[in-house]
Amino acid sequence: MDVAGTRIGYVELKAPGHEVPSTWRRPSKADKVQWEKLKALPNVIYSDGTTWARYSYGELASPVIRLEGDLHDRRTPLAVSGSAFEALLADFLTWEPEQPRTLAQLIGMVAGLCRLLRDEVSAILADPARDLAHEELALLAADWRDLLFPELDDAGFADAYSQTVTFALLLASVDGISFDETPLHEIARLLGKKHSLMGRALAVLTDNEAAEELRMIGTLSRVIGRVNWNVLESAGADVHADLYERFLATYDPALRRRSGSYYTPQAVAGSLVATPFS
Repeated sequence: MDVAGTRIGYVELKAPGHEVPSTWRRPSKADKVQWEKLKALPNVIYSDGTTWARYSYGELASPVIRLEGDLHDRRTPLAVSGSAFEALLADFLTWEPEQPRTLAQLIGMVAGLCRLLRDEVSAILADPARDLAHEELALLAADWRDLLFPELDDAGFADAYSQTVTFALLLASVDGISFDETPLHEIARLLGKKHSLMGRALAVLTDNEAAEELRMIGTLSRVIGRVNWNVLESAGADVHADLYERFLATYDPALRRRSGSYYTPQAVAGSLVATPFS
């Protein structure tokens, strides 16, 4: 859901009687799989029409609210009692990203959103009915294969797309680029001044109509744009060097092992470089 052109959250509406995750007794496998994905979102209203709750990164962020009345009986329509329901809606609509306190907390936030972006890209690529968005992403995937990885399938491109956009935004944030009311193409241009390849990649991947349908990009921008690197614990002088390793360890540990993405600390690297060889 957007307010004044800004992504503020998501609403998951279920059939009556479905309840919300906090009151589930025996959820179906499909519900559990979907909820694992929704837990990556920072601001979600979950409801079956009668029962309502707001969640942030899988944690209950409001009381579970049950409306009074009967959904199926016009003689006793649903009604709100007290102020809790109004407070839930107000908190949802006025949501602002939290300031992460540690690098690990930040990476946990963005890794989950990156997975959801990957799922969005995959869904569009698999659905020709999405018209222009499908066509544009398919062309990008074809270019990616021609220029970089000839054997890359659509799932691999979705993964590459989501990782590239996420890490480019993280680099922009580390470099002090303001995200406030700054369009993606301008963030990409500013990023390109110091990281030309990543800046160009961000511009190519997001300067199209398809990016408008990828809702996670807006959420990633808001969450990453809130980071204050000066007060972030565990974000020392080597943050550029080890950020991707730590991100990949959370986003996809198996891919980290396959790609060999392991960071050598500066002290160790410096010692190795300074050691004379005979």
